Amino acid sequence: RNQTDHAAYVAEQEALKAWLDGESAYRLELEKEKEAKDGSQFARAELEKWKATVKQTEERLKTMTASYTAEKADIQSERELLKEILRILGVLEDQPLDDRSKAAGGYTAQKSSQAVAMKEIRAKIAQLKQRATLGGPLHVKQVTMLQQKLANFAETDEVRKLLEAMLADLDSREGVIDRAYKETQDELEQHKDKVVEYEKEVVDLSNAADKAKQRADAKDLQRQSLNGKKINSEEEYKNEHASYLIVAPPADRAIYILHVIMDKIDAFCKNGGNAASPSA
Repeated sequence: RNQTDHAAYVAEQEALKAWLDGESAYRLELEKEKEAKDGSQFARAELEKWKATVKQTEERLKTMTASYTAEKADIQSERELLKEILRILGVLEDQPLDDRSKAAGGYTAQKSSQAVAMKEIRAKIAQLKQRATLGGPLHVKQVTMLQQKLANFAETDEVRKLLEAMLADLDSREGVIDRAYKETQDELEQHKDKVVEYEKEVVDLSNAADKAKQRADAKDLQRQSLNGKKINSEEEYKNEHASYLIVAPPADRAIYILHVIMDKIDAFCKNGGNAASPSA
């Protein structure tokens, strides 16, 4: 009877352990599902943020494209005007000085063409000043200084230096525009990469949440089955142990009586067959 009671107890404990393990596995999958869902919600929020950022950057780049295209066109137009003035003065390599100018040792044009050249130069400088007044790449101060230097051909070297400095300013401004435009393009690509990154993360975490839910559902069915077995084993042990408690006392008395009988037999044998007790 002791073995039966013990076996019922062991079965009840094993069923309890199996149910606890199943419950723990179920809770773990629920936690994984929750983590994946929380991660997916965060990734989705980040995705929307980066989508909005991409839209803003695209609009900014669109605005820059329009304004920079116009500004670069202005820079190129003014660059051509400056180069044309330099050509008229005979200071560019693509229009070398004539022999008379070389013999004179300066950058002057021939006397017969000085008046025509000066008139043409002043007209082009007037164009530059008008552009500068309207907010063009060059400053009004620069153009005014150029007009002052062009009072006569005697200061041609200074005029050349001033024109070349103005060309350098245009190149610098164009470089700033190109760098800013390229940086914005790179920024847009980085933002688009972020969108792709979070789109993938949303999909991955959503799939992970779905799989965790499937596993949790399976673990739930398993734990319900284990819970049924646990309840049955608890009931079986309860019944078995109750029966054991009823049967065990008479069995204990029987064992006691057997011990008493055995003790009397041993005493009889030791006394040489005399059954009388020492006090009899």
